[in-house]
Amino acid sequence: MKALAAVAAAALAVAAPRPARACSLFGYEPMTLGDNGDTVAPTLSVTRATVWRGDGSCEGTGIVTLEVDAADDRGTVGFLVRVTRPGAVLFPGLPATPFTQMIADPALHFVDEGQPVDLTLEVRAIDLDGNLSAPVSVDVLDVPPGDEGGCAAGGGGAGAAWLAALALVPLARRRRARG
Repeated sequence: MKALAAVAAAALAVAAPRPARACSLFGYEPMTLGDNGDTVAPTLSVTRATVWRGDGSCEGTGIVTLEVDAADDRGTVGFLVRVTRPGAVLFPGLPATPFTQMIADPALHFVDEGQPVDLTLEVRAIDLDGNLSAPVSVDVLDVPPGDEGGCAAGGGGAGAAWLAALALVPLARRRRARG
């Protein structure tokens, strides 16, 4: 019986709720433009767009990452992104002005409510003098996994521990009946 109690206690301890962690996303840093006499526009190509859908502390947040190859004759390149064919996706905080990010490829945050992502973005690279690359049109399509219907079990937590403890009850009754 002590072994049964120890197993039940261990199951509850493993499945105990843990404090939530905040979802950390890269922000949009405004780009300061100047006039240093540069008239050469940067180059830009977009190789693909990927969609990530958050879970855990990032649930409800999605990211469209644009894999880009951008270069300028004098160094720093920022981006100007516009949604030209909107879908059901909202990009709160997407600047209407040039921006840079801590990471090399632009990562655009969207509100993920499980909706399909089907939109077109216009992406341009911009240098520190305000020279713009030719626009690149990028179609983004992502359909989330469908609801298969039926019952879905949650991912662990105290509920799973209680189920495990309840599953052990018949074993305890058998031991009492034999003893």
